[in-house]
Amino acid sequence: MVTVDKSKLKWRDSISNYSYIVGSIQEVLLIIRAICLAPIYIILARILQWIINLVCGPYRSHYEQDKALSYDILWDLKYHFVMLNEITCFLRKFRKVQDISVIEEEDISLYCVNDTDFVFARARPGTDLYDCDKHPFLFLAQHNTAIELITVSHQALFRYINAKPYNDGRNITLSYMNGRCGSTLACSMIHKTRQCTVVSEPWAMLDTLKYAYTAHPKFQADNHNFIKATVLTIAKDPKRKYFIKMGMVTGVLVKVIKDMFPAAKEIYMYRAFRPTMMSYRKMLGPFAMMILAGGLVPLCAQERRHRDIWQRNKTIDPYKKFFFWMFCNMDYFYQESRIRTDIESYSYESFQADQEGYIRHLLGAMGIGPEYVQLAMSATNQDSQENSPWSRKKLAGKYGKLPEETFQWARKVAKEFGIDCEGKDYSITNFPNGWETFEEAKSK
Repeated sequence: MVTVDKSKLKWRDSISNYSYIVGSIQEVLLIIRAICLAPIYIILARILQWIINLVCGPYRSHYEQDKALSYDILWDLKYHFVMLNEITCFLRKFRKVQDISVIEEEDISLYCVNDTDFVFARARPGTDLYDCDKHPFLFLAQHNTAIELITVSHQALFRYINAKPYNDGRNITLSYMNGRCGSTLACSMIHKTRQCTVVSEPWAMLDTLKYAYTAHPKFQADNHNFIKATVLTIAKDPKRKYFIKMGMVTGVLVKVIKDMFPAAKEIYMYRAFRPTMMSYRKMLGPFAMMILAGGLVPLCAQERRHRDIWQRNKTIDPYKKFFFWMFCNMDYFYQESRIRTDIESYSYESFQADQEGYIRHLLGAMGIGPEYVQLAMSATNQDSQENSPWSRKKLAGKYGKLPEETFQWARKVAKEFGIDCEGKDYSITNFPNGWETFEEAKSK
């Protein structure tokens, strides 16, 4: 009979608790620092920017129709406690008026969308923003390498995009996901083939949701124009294949993308609930999750039935709110799959069970041949998020446990959405259009 020294187990638990407490204290200190410094940064930055604009422009005469305004970046303010991708993250000096076609240049990419403009960033010379090994997330690469900003007004960009030859999206694959599900690894695998430009989480796709689903009269008439312009300035070369990994709250777009890009391919990536939430807990920490969860519910619950389910299960628990966001995001896919069979789903568990089959099918769906499978599989030997704040090394030892009652609540609410899960990891059992079923149909 094997005996277990319970004192060692208690010691291990105490170390785990100690790590959790230290991590929480560090997060609290960061938040306190942010709260204290944010007003100073924001007020001083706005005053400095106002003075620079007063001296250097742009003036009214610079706002020519269908032109782009170029700004030199003077200082990266590093607002690490607010959204990274905002034009106010930089002190900038107006340089010149340019032709709008400047946005087609290889080193310029769509950075963000605000109430007046689409904002593009020029990367530092020698930077490949789409090299997923060096830059796992586009929005971080853009922020860290930007040397120039270019702004184009909404209406000017709409006219520019609509004047181009029609693109039905056949060169574009859009990947929706809940996050922490192997989607960054998928980007790395596809990038290894060099047969496709991989755009990993462009922040502009999140920004454009504010305008694509608003009832504000200033933007409502152009709801679809925002989505069309954003997608076609991210995937700006119609002769090149693009794989765009969308941000984590963009599931609602699955309802409208097909209307604008009928030949575009769409996939959904997901993972069992327990490892997904534990990974988020390690990545964000409890305080960031609490702040983020407060904004996710109203952002994602766009449908009446979502709001009804929320009213029946309303809670202040941030982890449960996070779960509710995931269910809303997934539900758009569930609804769409009832009328369409052309959106495939990929679970992380199916990747673990059959890596080669998963990769072969994923590449095949994008028109990339089986001869590239082994090259893509080489990405599994490295950490796909190594050059990011969320690498395995940086997350190692962070506390990721959640109360079991949270998962039981999630199982009950998921059922109301029509999502079934089972097992200790709360694996989803009825996600529609799994890639494996398409493979089985082929073999028959």
